[in-house]
Amino acid sequence: MATKKNILPPPINPQEKPITVAVLTGKLQGLFNDVKELVTTTVKGTENVLRKEMQEIEKRLDTKIDGVEKRLDTKIDGVEKRLDAKIDGVRTELKETEARLSGKIDKIGERLDDHEDRIVSLEKNLPAHP
Repeated sequence: MATKKNILPPPINPQEKPITVAVLTGKLQGLFNDVKELVTTTVKGTENVLRKEMQEIEKRLDTKIDGVEKRLDTKIDGVEKRLDAKIDGVRTELKETEARLSGKIDKIGERLDDHEDRIVSLEKNLPAHP
């Protein structure tokens, strides 16, 4: 045969040995054992192949996950930089607004002083009432 083991038991020659239930049972038991061994070997081989495929898939998924994590980190860094720039811009605007308002408040104070001086001078220039 082409394989190391004979897959089928040798044919029964009724002239050499009579065909009995025991002989047929033995032959069937041999066939059953051969099929059982073949199934076991096939299952083990399939299990090994599937295990290797699962390991390869796991490696590919790990690689993809690492890539996604790196891209997300890069995007997060970019967003953080843009937010920092916007926050700096808002701080600058607030400082400028504070300076403008402080200047306006100072001018209002100066105007009040001017008004008080004008009122005092007007009161001095008013004729006295008897």
